[in-house]
Amino acid sequence: PRHDALVLLVSRLLRPCWFKPALWFEDNSNRAKFLLDRRDLAAVRGPLDELRAALREEPALAVATRHDLLAAERHRRRVSGTVDATGRGVDVARLDDAARDADAARAEAKELHKIYRLVARSAEALAFLDVLGRARDAEDRTRWAAAKDEAPPTAPAVSPHSSALAFVTAPKKIERPPTAVDAHARPLGGATLRDLVCSRRAHEAARACARGLVAFEGPAKTNGQNAKRVVPPRKKPAYAWPGDLAKELSRHCGLYFHGGDARAHAAALKLERAARLAAQRRDAEADAERLAAGAAYAAAAKEWRSPADVLSVNEPDAPLSALDAACASLASHSQGAAAATCALTCAGHFLGHATRGLDDGAADWEGGLYRGAPARSATGLADDALRACLDAAVAAVESELYRCGAAEAAAPRDDATNGTARKAPDAADAALAACCAAPAAKKAPGFLDRVLAKARAADDRRLLRLPLRAVEAFLRKHDPYLLWRHHSTHGHHAAAARLMEDLATAPEGPLSNRISCLVRAADAARRAAAAPSEADAREPACDAARARELDEL
Repeated sequence: PRHDALVLLVSRLLRPCWFKPALWFEDNSNRAKFLLDRRDLAAVRGPLDELRAALREEPALAVATRHDLLAAERHRRRVSGTVDATGRGVDVARLDDAARDADAARAEAKELHKIYRLVARSAEALAFLDVLGRARDAEDRTRWAAAKDEAPPTAPAVSPHSSALAFVTAPKKIERPPTAVDAHARPLGGATLRDLVCSRRAHEAARACARGLVAFEGPAKTNGQNAKRVVPPRKKPAYAWPGDLAKELSRHCGLYFHGGDARAHAAALKLERAARLAAQRRDAEADAERLAAGAAYAAAAKEWRSPADVLSVNEPDAPLSALDAACASLASHSQGAAAATCALTCAGHFLGHATRGLDDGAADWEGGLYRGAPARSATGLADDALRACLDAAVAAVESELYRCGAAEAAAPRDDATNGTARKAPDAADAALAACCAAPAAKKAPGFLDRVLAKARAADDRRLLRLPLRAVEAFLRKHDPYLLWRHHSTHGHHAAAARLMEDLATAPEGPLSNRISCLVRAADAARRAAAAPSEADAREPACDAARARELDEL
């Protein structure tokens, strides 16, 4: 009875506006019209908020989310036998009755949880419409204040011979000009309240609208070295107060502007502050703000689990996805390593059976309630999202490689070393190390080879600084001599001797190259015999006799 009463109450609250468009655009008009004004929104939201607060105090809601404990308790009762903790016998029928009671309580709690989520999501949808309406009203008031100070328009010139009836015309209805809110809310035109609560497509459109309103000016296009990842500049008007709007969305609209979006907005604020500090020649503070922005974007990427967060729509006025916007902002501030970290973090959500839905761990009954179709039906989108994440990571590493290479070439060289000595690890080395350590290096075929190929084309000396387990397979296939340099640089002389001996005894190759490989093998064998290391213990023994044998060859 309690469940039926709650269902009846919620249906009566939501029925008047459930299947009606929440906002729409009339023909030849770019200004949105809302179904409910602020007074009607307050009248509908008030009872919903009170009902949500009452349901939140319901103890059964806590039971609905403890599936693991309930399952473990049922399993313990059924498997432990007929002996309790005191060693005395237990009535099996009583255990079965307790299990049935637990299942009934769980079913009831789950139904109550459904109602709670429906009420909560409906309240957030109405709050989102309220925030959009208040944001547009703020823009209208600002325009009215600016227009009030302008000179009034002059009257049109009228010929004295014209008829007096020409002035008897119907008054023209004055329509307010569209605002930034109208421009960004255009994809939501025609969406009903049901769509805003239950449709995944409407959720993604609403999230794109919120991100577009709180975003800053679009980043510049990438340089010529990274021409494949060209980010289009913003074409829609910008909202005048993105910070205040972000606070309102975070406070009332968690469904459409969750923690990841709020963290990304905070990171964008840090980048804007870093740009102002750099203009004031406060480089140390600017670098600290950039590092903090990179960490904030990486934290936001942990919550971007939907394919819509990483896949941008190929349309002229479509906003950038969350990942593309983050990578573009970081790349424009020379933070390619942080952009690669964000892309790799998002890629980890789509590896393997990656489509886990917008909320990781959400049950199917809950996902079907307010998320639309079950998430497991979007396997193709998960593959596309993984590919987009890996492409973004490769592009970020490539841009950072060329940026650091240009900075190193412009730096003054040391005359004692003739500019050949490698400097301390920079951001490009950090990006390469992050790619080597990411799960995608093992689970995504070809990803690490693409990254290492970019590094080898930019500066092959960077590969010498990476761990052997990450570059050995790639270098053995594409550049064995660079692998020999890697072994020699890190003191793996026995492995270097074996590699050069294998190349010298291979049937293919000119004779001069094979002789050169034998010379290098003998030199590496002598070094291994003179100063053995722990890494050489896994290789065949290299002693003086082995070195003489290689010299004779």
